[in-house]
Amino acid sequence: MGFLLTVLYLVLSYLSPADMIPWAAVYRPLVIIGGLALIASVPALIANQFSFRAWQIYLLPGLLAGMGMSRIWMGWIGGAYDALFEFGFAGIVLYLVAFNTDSFQRFRVLFAVFVLLALSIVAAGVTAYYFGFNSENLILKQNVYRFEGWGPVTVEPRLRWYGFLNDPNDLAQNFLLAIPFLLLPWLRLQALSRFLLVVVPVLAILFGVYLTRSRGALIGMVALVAFAFKDKLGYFGSVILSGGAFVGMIALNFAGARGFSLAGSGRSRLDLWSDGLGMIKSSPLFGIGFNRFEYHADQTAHNSFLLPLAEIGLFGYFFWLAVIVVTVIELNTLSNLDPADESLRTLRR
Repeated sequence: MGFLLTVLYLVLSYLSPADMIPWAAVYRPLVIIGGLALIASVPALIANQFSFRAWQIYLLPGLLAGMGMSRIWMGWIGGAYDALFEFGFAGIVLYLVAFNTDSFQRFRVLFAVFVLLALSIVAAGVTAYYFGFNSENLILKQNVYRFEGWGPVTVEPRLRWYGFLNDPNDLAQNFLLAIPFLLLPWLRLQALSRFLLVVVPVLAILFGVYLTRSRGALIGMVALVAFAFKDKLGYFGSVILSGGAFVGMIALNFAGARGFSLAGSGRSRLDLWSDGLGMIKSSPLFGIGFNRFEYHADQTAHNSFLLPLAEIGLFGYFFWLAVIVVTVIELNTLSNLDPADESLRTLRR
């Protein structure tokens, strides 16, 4: 039951019923399902004798504390509760997955759900982008400026979603996360199955990335290609291949009218980073407040390392960065396990 509720919670987190069906927000469906999932996880913890040695389990509360302190430090005591509530929806997934996903088969179910959610969003996005269905919610019409301070040259439609994926850049990066999951069964499938179950879905998701017009996603795809082929081609070969992929995506107009220009948006991003550094200097220990960067600047930082450092300071940033570092170290440890050892093969996968 705990695993089924975990899957349901994951699905509802992506569908964001409070945004899709505003009248449902008052019933707090995510709070109810999340609470039930945690309660239902207790029997699994006892039966499986769950080990609490994973560092992430303890680092996450530190990160939440940093978010709360960042607002208290700025004199907004009530904002600490709001910060915990805002991020708690995402944070609870770590515990639900850790407590209830105790086999490779269950991981495969989660991967499949994640991929199906991505494909569903792409399908809804295509109907909105080309046929206007629900386009008022799913299409962001962004003015594109050729030079700073000049009038808009054109309006660029960009695909977005509800909830925490309302920003096209966040949606595009989330699409990219689905691609490695799709590639996992590649070696075990026959040619036709590979085409239908891997190639077609990957192309569909890449088309979803294309509709977001996210330049950050282009960099993400370059990194994805580089890491995917570094073992077969070596670092130099993977760099050449990823560079070719970048040129190809530019040629296919992935970024739309939003080009890679220092004279355009590039300069404004440098200005934003400069503002962010100023925020860090003004409050280095606890930051200027979780989700408060745009309050001090006209838009977000467009920098995944600068943004948390400015918002939650060195205290919260330590836990945020530690989660990433610990996870990368553990993944490298798993990938370096002896592939010939049958007892470690499933764990390595």
